[in-house]
Amino acid sequence: MRARIWVYTQRKGLLARAGHDLKLYTDTVTVRRDGPRLHAEVDASSLMVVCAMKGDKPDKRRLSERDRGDIHRNLHHAILDVSHHPTITFDGQADSAGLSGALSIRGQQRPVSLPWTEQGEHWVAEGAIDHRDFGIPLFKALMGTLQVDPRLRIQVRLPPQL
Repeated sequence: MRARIWVYTQRKGLLARAGHDLKLYTDTVTVRRDGPRLHAEVDASSLMVVCAMKGDKPDKRRLSERDRGDIHRNLHHAILDVSHHPTITFDGQADSAGLSGALSIRGQQRPVSLPWTEQGEHWVAEGAIDHRDFGIPLFKALMGTLQVDPRLRIQVRLPPQL
């Protein structure tokens, strides 16, 4: 079983209703563990739009194919800049409290700490990061009245054998 990562975005601003809260996903994750040390690499171009969200529930009818294509291009080119930064990495440790270490996105490295819980046969780490810490500018539309909240919710599901 592979490690899996979900990223949740939320919109904000006066015209937030015009945008989409999103659920993004990848399972193109390579994880190596040596005792408590953990190294993970994510193919940045593998992060894909799963669906729009309405609260905590998927709203699969909300995104058109055109919306998906626009979001995909924006995510990979303007936001993650995968042509220059093809890999997202984490170097740190896994212990009873969770994951802690250095997360690198777009060549910017920042400390992160994600507490985790055991869910069935998996370990699930969850927390938030601020994308501005990684040099990713705020996404704005409609003269700034629609924005993506800079805090992204991250969920990492690790297989039991790690």
